[in-house]
This record gives sequence, C-alpha cells and structure tokens, in this order.
Amino acid sequence: MSMGITPVERREFAYQGERYTFRPNGLQFEPVGRSNERLANHFESVAARQPDLRPLPKGGISFITLNVAHDCNMACPYCFAKQGLYGGRERKLMDEESARRSVDWLFDQAGEKPEVYLRFLGGEPLMNVPVIRKAAEYAEAKAEQTGKRIYMSINTNGTLYNAEIAQLLKDHRMTVSISMDGTRAAHNTFRVFRNGKGTYDAVVRNVKKFLEVDPDTMINATLTAANLDVDEYAALFRDLGVKMVRFAMVGTAVPEIAVAKEEKLAHVLAAYDRLARSYRDQLLSGDVWYLADFYKYFANFRNLEKRHNRCGAGTAYVNVDVDGNVNLCHRFTTDGTQRIGKVASRAVDVPLGIRTRDQLQPTAASVPSGPEVSQLTGQPGIRALKLLGEKDTSGRSSVPAHLHKQLDGTPFFNQSDSVAGVVNANVCAGCDIRYVCGGSCFHDGEILYGDLFGGPDGFKCEVDRHLAKISMWLLDSIFEHDPVLLDRLDDLHLRSQQHHAE
Repeated sequence: MSMGITPVERREFAYQGERYTFRPNGLQFEPVGRSNERLANHFESVAARQPDLRPLPKGGISFITLNVAHDCNMACPYCFAKQGLYGGRERKLMDEESARRSVDWLFDQAGEKPEVYLRFLGGEPLMNVPVIRKAAEYAEAKAEQTGKRIYMSINTNGTLYNAEIAQLLKDHRMTVSISMDGTRAAHNTFRVFRNGKGTYDAVVRNVKKFLEVDPDTMINATLTAANLDVDEYAALFRDLGVKMVRFAMVGTAVPEIAVAKEEKLAHVLAAYDRLARSYRDQLLSGDVWYLADFYKYFANFRNLEKRHNRCGAGTAYVNVDVDGNVNLCHRFTTDGTQRIGKVASRAVDVPLGIRTRDQLQPTAASVPSGPEVSQLTGQPGIRALKLLGEKDTSGRSSVPAHLHKQLDGTPFFNQSDSVAGVVNANVCAGCDIRYVCGGSCFHDGEILYGDLFGGPDGFKCEVDRHLAKISMWLLDSIFEHDPVLLDRLDDLHLRSQQHHAE
C-alpha cells in the first residue's frame, strides 16, 4: 500500500511560475532563485520566540451546533441532514425546554473556558424562530451570570426572511451563514425546494437583506461534481456585496455527486488557480475580503504552528440534535453511529482514540465507528463500503484506490482500503502538509472505510495540498508587497470564527 512514505526534510514545488522550498517538519518556506527579506525576517523572528507556557483554561466542549429543526423547506439531495429529516425521522422542531437544557449543558461542559459558541442549525433553523429567540435570551443571561462571552450564529438556506427574523438577528447580534452554491445553474442543480423548483432567485433576493443586518454574512458554497467553477462563483458573491466566502467539497456519502474523478479534480484545481490570481491582485490593490479556503493555513505557516488533529470534534465541538442527543459532529447526526451522550445525562463518552490520538501517527489504529455499525452489519466497515455501491471482481463492495501525491507531484501512497480490524500505514503521516492539515476527517473515514481513522478522501487531500501551495504563494506575495494587509485579513478571520465548527 505504501510507496516510501518516509517524510523528507525539504520539498521543492512549483506554483504559478514560481518555485518554492518547503520544510514539512518546520513549516517554513522560501522562494527559489530570489529573496523575500520580509518573509525571511518574519520566520527568523517567529522561530526565535520562546514557547508560551501559560496553562490553557480548564474545560472541554465550548462549541455546539444546536439542531432546533429536524425539518426543512428544501430537498437538496447531497444534504448531510437528508433534507432535514436526519435519516427518515419525522419532521420535528425543538421545544423551548430542550433548548434551555442544551444551553445549560454547553456552559457546564465549557468549564473555565471564557468563551462559548452556540450555532443554530437544521434542517432549516429559521423554521423555528420562537425557540431560537428563547434559547438566545437564555444563553445571554447565562453568560452574564457566569462571566463568559457568548457568540451566536445561524446557518440558513437563505430562502426565509421577514421582519421577525431580522429583529432576532439584530437583538442577539447573530452571525449569519447562507448556503449558496454559485450561479443560477450551479445553485439550482441541487439546492431545490421540495417541489423540485430551484431556490436561486429566493436566496439572491435575501442575501442583501441579511447583509443589512449582518455585514459579515458568510456564503458557504458546496462543491459537487456538477459545480466546480469557484472563480466564477466567488465573483458573483462579491457582486452581491459579500466579503466572507467559504467553499467546501461535498461529503463522500453520495458518490455520483462527490468530486471523485480525476477530470473533476483537474477542473476544480484549475478554477482555484484562476481564483488565486484574481484574489491576489485584489488584495494587493487594497480590495481585502475573506476567502476561508486560502486563509485556513495562514496561521500555521505564519506562526510555525503544527496541528496534530483535523478538528475539535468530541473535544471542543459537538452537535446536539432535536431530541437532545449529543453527536461527535453534525455530520454523524443522521446515521447515529457516533452518538456520545445525551444532554439530560450531562456526561459524554468520547471514544478514547479521539481523546488521546495523534492523527499523524505512522499507523492508522483500528477504532470501530460506534456500536451501531457492527450491530447493523455484523462487522465494522462493511456498512460504509456498501454505501458506495461498487463491487470488485469477487462481488464485494470496495473503495476505489487513490494515489496520493506530494506537493511536487511525487506519488507516495496508494490508498486502496482501510477497513476496521486492519492496522494499515497512515497516509497522513507521510504527507507534506500533515502539520497544517492535521489529519483526516472522522466522518470521511467512517463513510469510506467504516473506521473513524480509516483514512481521508483522497480527492479532498489533493485539493488541500493544492490550497497549501496557494497559501504559501499568497503569503510570499503579501509579505513582499505589504504585510499590513495581513492585519486586515486577520480581523476578518476573527469575525468569521463563529461560522465554523472546527
């Protein structure tokens, strides 16, 4: 399976006509054939700093997504919430008492952490405005009582807007994220009402209204095999007045929609290249806006800050569903395989592997994805493989092999399978960007391989490695032109934080 995955000390790669030397272990990079004194001085200064040994605040989970609605007015086929029904359950809205208990649970779990984050999720959360208001009022009172700061946000499909919604957002200073996939054709491919009609016109009408209430409204766009032109979509969002944008590749559970073919991968990488060129030109001309895809590795490179885990699922962040079940993250809510507790019982049982594991270890330890997997199928891993619907020559379900390549294009890992019960080499341990990415997504591991640590979606890996190259190229340009631009980007990033669960 492996192809010599021993990490190298230095890697040289090319991007946009420039060549760079990158140190995967130290995270420093530099242009080849020319000097960038500001960049070099910055790295020298950061490397010379003494580590900050101040103890972190004691506490655990401080961010929850709260499913106030297991219902939706739309029926998007790629939705992790399964059109708001979360796997065939009845349509249901959270009641006030359940919302208050969830808020209490969040503050208890946070311990001494000074900040807590509450993000309202669905289905479509704006179908339950009265309960959102009660929960927000209660959370603010709780924050004042405990001396904590509360940050609240909401993720909406953008089709619902009225005076009551506007007042809710104003009264509680909620940050808004709108799901919108791009141009009319791109958006209406999958983002449709229950009757099959596209939602583009309804969303566009409301974007400017949301911006009036929250100027930092973010657009979250899902990339599928049918919509990959990120440069075109970003230009549209900017024309609408949006200055916060994030693209994310669709989850891997629906293979015909996922970006899972080489020609589709090449298409999206080329679109990112076009977007990178225009984005750099805009930044250097003073038009500063936030593109999460390009910024997400900035802190790692600038601060030489290593990550050893992909996200904070189960340790800093969880999802609470409409019935008060605590899930490892919102993507596990539908299948229920990573239900780690209930709000009513206060305690959570986070798998030991998540609490203690360094996701960059050389081997991918077998950590079955919850008891329901084995109960449903008889053996871990098979459930997820069957979801893909593909058969090998013996008639068994299988996952297509993916050949992982380093920043310079060198193949280093042929990932064919990694089902629970088998200890395999860990692709993440030998990747050039392991310390900026942090490892693989737990949900991708379960969906593809039936194991939380089964491995990453290889196509997403290729996009991440490409984004890392773009990040280094942009930082090189910014340091050479005007490093003050980074202060403005940092400010936008801070304002974007409550949009994310990672």
